[in-house]
Amino acid sequence: MEYKISELMELISDDSISLPDYDEVAPHRIKEMVNGKIQGNGRKPPKSRNLGRTLLIAAIISAFFAVSAFAIGYSINRQRQQELREQLQIDENHVGGYQEYYLPEESEAAVKASDGKICAALLSSISGTELDYVYVNVYPCEESMLDTSSAFVVSYNGGYSWSAAEPVSRDGEPMYDEESKTLTLRCPHFNSKSTEMILGFSKGYYTQNMEYPVEISRFHLDFTQVETRTCIFETPMEFPCEELGKTGYVIGVELSSTGITWLVEHEDAEVIYNIDLSALSSDEINQVQSLQGQWARTIDSFLHGSLHMADGSITEVYGGESRVYKDGVLMCISQFSMSTIDINAVVSVTIGDTTLELR
Repeated sequence: MEYKISELMELISDDSISLPDYDEVAPHRIKEMVNGKIQGNGRKPPKSRNLGRTLLIAAIISAFFAVSAFAIGYSINRQRQQELREQLQIDENHVGGYQEYYLPEESEAAVKASDGKICAALLSSISGTELDYVYVNVYPCEESMLDTSSAFVVSYNGGYSWSAAEPVSRDGEPMYDEESKTLTLRCPHFNSKSTEMILGFSKGYYTQNMEYPVEISRFHLDFTQVETRTCIFETPMEFPCEELGKTGYVIGVELSSTGITWLVEHEDAEVIYNIDLSALSSDEINQVQSLQGQWARTIDSFLHGSLHMADGSITEVYGGESRVYKDGVLMCISQFSMSTIDINAVVSVTIGDTTLELR
């Protein structure tokens, strides 16, 4: 609710002030007594003033702006929560691993926002196959803090190591509100067991003169189990590794709301990913690394395709940013950027010129 200062002043009335009875004195006598007192003290007559009224006005103005600052901060946090939910299509794609956090409405948040320090609000988090993301608002964030050498950073081990957070992008621009100077960040969480996050700011993070991060806030996170859908192909898709004269196979995919994991097999995977490098000589290590590079280039060039949805829409998918070897299968993990899918709405996958129906 909005109020004008003039409207608030109408609530103040001097009628409540009562004075004790006094004996009548002639006006000229009062003037003589006052002038005599002033001359005796060597001071000029003070101007008439109402101290109580002045203090009350100051208190009203101070409270008005404190509440306004809080209202703006709370409003933009709620707005960002809703915008993130819409941009990630949480409801449309039935994303189960998405968590929104409580936004405080008490005056404590207003005090923090008005003391000149950077503060943060935990908005939401989304669980991934390998990488989770946490979304926070930071404010007030001056434009000088957005240079390419400095960064907002996060730590999940008490500040021992840090990873850079990145501004959320919307239509190619950072999600930034100029009125409240609020920047929305996406913070990586590498599926560790730690649920305690420290948010900080580091000047020169991307330079040799990096300063140790200044802590902004700490949050307790709540991640849920990622729902996945595994589809094994009836006939594995073959692909050649021409550098080695060998053949690899894509045997299926594992889908999650936030990405795709390609399930790959090839004859050198055991040697590359399940060997103790410490027991090898330098020449043997170089051979393993060369073998790994040749297969990695081949897999990356082959794993480029699309997912076909029940409604006719298509989502482009690419090779995995990371690889995990388990039980003879190389899992190539790729996560979407600021988008999700409905895993139960995927009907087929295309790789190259081949389209396979999913069951």
